[in-house]
Amino acid sequence: MAQVNKTDKKFIIPILALVISSIILVATINTYIDIKNFKTNVKQDIKHYKEEYLEKNKQEIYKRVHFINDSIDFQLRRLESKAHKTLQERITIALNVADFIYTQLKGKMPNKEIKNRIIKHLASIKFNNGMDYYFVYNSKTNIMLGHILKQYIGKDMTNETDIKGTNIISLYNNALKNKKIAFVKNYFYKPNDTKQEYEKIVAVAKFEPLDLVIGTGEYIDDIEAQVKSTILDRFAELPKNKTNYVFIYKVNNINGGENFATMILNQNRPDLVGGQISDYYKDYKGKLFIKEFLDGLRKNGEAYTTYWYQKPHTKEIKPKMSYFYYVKKWNWFIGSGFYFDDLDKVVQEKKKHLEKYTSKLIKNTLKITIFTSLVIIFIAVLVALKIDNTIESYLQRLALKSKKLKTLNQSLEDQVELKTKQNIKQLEVLQQQSKLASMGEMIGAIAHQWRQPLNAIATSIQNLKYDFKEGKLNDETYIQNFITTNKQTIKFMSKTIDDFRSFFRIDKEKKEFKVKETTQAVINMQMAQLSDHNIEIQISGDEFEYKGLQSEYQQVILNLISNAKDVLVEKGIKEPAIEVVIKDNTITISDNGGGIPKEILSRIFEPYFTTKEQGKGTGMGLYMSKMIIEENMNGALQVHNGPKGAVFTIILN
Repeated sequence: MAQVNKTDKKFIIPILALVISSIILVATINTYIDIKNFKTNVKQDIKHYKEEYLEKNKQEIYKRVHFINDSIDFQLRRLESKAHKTLQERITIALNVADFIYTQLKGKMPNKEIKNRIIKHLASIKFNNGMDYYFVYNSKTNIMLGHILKQYIGKDMTNETDIKGTNIISLYNNALKNKKIAFVKNYFYKPNDTKQEYEKIVAVAKFEPLDLVIGTGEYIDDIEAQVKSTILDRFAELPKNKTNYVFIYKVNNINGGENFATMILNQNRPDLVGGQISDYYKDYKGKLFIKEFLDGLRKNGEAYTTYWYQKPHTKEIKPKMSYFYYVKKWNWFIGSGFYFDDLDKVVQEKKKHLEKYTSKLIKNTLKITIFTSLVIIFIAVLVALKIDNTIESYLQRLALKSKKLKTLNQSLEDQVELKTKQNIKQLEVLQQQSKLASMGEMIGAIAHQWRQPLNAIATSIQNLKYDFKEGKLNDETYIQNFITTNKQTIKFMSKTIDDFRSFFRIDKEKKEFKVKETTQAVINMQMAQLSDHNIEIQISGDEFEYKGLQSEYQQVILNLISNAKDVLVEKGIKEPAIEVVIKDNTITISDNGGGIPKEILSRIFEPYFTTKEQGKGTGMGLYMSKMIIEENMNGALQVHNGPKGAVFTIILN
């Protein structure tokens, strides 16, 4: 027992201290890491949700505002169409009246008197509370014969222009050259306002028997007034308990100021309608948000702005985002906004979840630490008691082994010669394994060669979604082209692995193939990718046949064109181009990418040498291409810089 107590004193205390401190340290680190990772994930979730929430609601208020703007355009088109029909009916009535009077009085009195009768009758007809009327002028002399504004009666209108510089009579006469009833737009005074000209839609028609042109019109601002009334009435109502609403300002001064605008619509605050708006107004955080969105409207015609504002039907001040659109033709600002209430709720819920998770994790970690410590302490005591016996036994065995050392040394000398032979054999095995590993890495480079065909297939499949929306999938030719193109690419990719596997075989079969046709086939497979980057590729030269490995030749061409494409895209070359020229037994592939830096020109055919970012290139493409051309096809692959960029030359012997 005395020996046991000594052992306890010597080994148990440091072992227990080490074990317990290690457990506590590991548990603390793991808990810290878990909490940190969880916090990071929660922050990422909150950030992602905020981005989605913001984008979704921005789109909703954008659509809401532009729905009103679209409604304005629709109503204007509808009322203008209605005005055309109304004016056509008025002109038809005027022509019928003129024809009736002319028929009844023809031959019974002079034409001049008949004209006066017609003009007098039309002058008595008014529309729209006297704002719309008939006018009549002589088509030969352009003399105004009848008009609601007396100062124009008897006036030669030949040179009369409106505020836009349009010659009014020329406008009417030109419109009537090929039409019985013509519609035009010009500016003219109103019966109750002869100081300002207003745009109007005018319908004119000829009454040939008396060389008359009869016209009538409607002022566009009267049509717009109807649309404005319709829009304001339509959007004035909103279901209760809604925080998403629209509001409209009538702009008095686009540059801002004390009373730069008047509120003409507010779905949730009708009490504000008619009130003046100042750009000096601040939100509850002191932000001049009106100045902010005014600046955006002046520059871009639209603007988003964030500010703190009182929620409708509550006394709460909440953050809000609004979108404003400038309807320039009416000097209206249409706006809509949303509050960040839902976002705040989700953020708070996630923070509470984080606090609960942290508290639970710490408690669980503490329980596990205590339990683990008790178990390890018990084991540590047993281990400490075992250590003393182990050391004692070890010392005894060490003395015994020392005696046998001389005998073992002699035995080892005898075995040296045998070991040497075994090492030589093992070295041969390692060399063979190294060779196999090199072959495996070569085959692994297939992934690099497959990237572009795979991207082409992925892009083609991705485009199905958009082509489906455009109805292209119903086109039999489109489907056939899609299937054919991707089958060719997949077939080529499938064959690539066989070509690489046969690379190291001695019995690879060579056959005659057409070089230009084979080169063109490779270009065709890459045409979609090249077109995506606006890269123009041309092939020229004469056809010739060559006996060799066609698939490996295709692989070389594919790699050289792909490298040229990557350089052009990476450097952002304007009007990028690749040229392939076949002459005699030589194929040159050149680009306008600026060339290869002189300091690396001599190294580009080295294995694993690449200038691309990590993960974007293996450095095996050009190395393999050179091996294929020079070792498998007894040719040569060379490179130099031309006037515009790199020039790769393949010589087939």
